[in-house]
Amino acid sequence: MIGPLANGSIMRGDENTYSRIYRGLRGALARAELAPAAQIRVDETARVYRVSPTPVREALARLVGERLVASSRRHGFLPLRTCVMCRRKA
Repeated sequence: MIGPLANGSIMRGDENTYSRIYRGLRGALARAELAPAAQIRVDETARVYRVSPTPVREALARLVGERLVASSRRHGFLPLRTCVMCRRKA
């Protein structure tokens, strides 16, 4: 299970909810905390971050656009293989 600040970073005061979730998920992907083909559940992630599902969906949509996560109607969101660039930016 990943947490809001799983990488131990300090959240910036001006960081909005969507950005916090995006950075947390991207960091978890970079650290290989989310195994490829392990489903990322919107409802579960929202509970972990204590937010509504909307910012979680927005963060996951951005990760889909970056090709770090795949979206499937049947299986939800799935992490793709971790890339070197993602690890460097985390």
